[in-house]
Amino acid sequence: MMVELNPIMRYFLLRDEWAFVLVKSATLFGAWGVLVWYAKTNREFVRRSCLWASGAYVALWVVWFSVGHFVLN
Repeated sequence: MMVELNPIMRYFLLRDEWAFVLVKSATLFGAWGVLVWYAKTNREFVRRSCLWASGAYVALWVVWFSVGHFVLN
């Protein structure tokens, strides 16, 4: 069973798994396209932003997993 914390994406997940995959993929590829486009102007900013965002994403997952683990036990 999947749990989606984003209420917009949760709507698509509850409605249809393929709609969820389509919207999630479009969002990821769209963001990637913007990053590639802007890297031509300011590559260092894109590099730094990707590193910070990746770190924040990992931290969010670690906290979410830890809290979920303790709540379930």
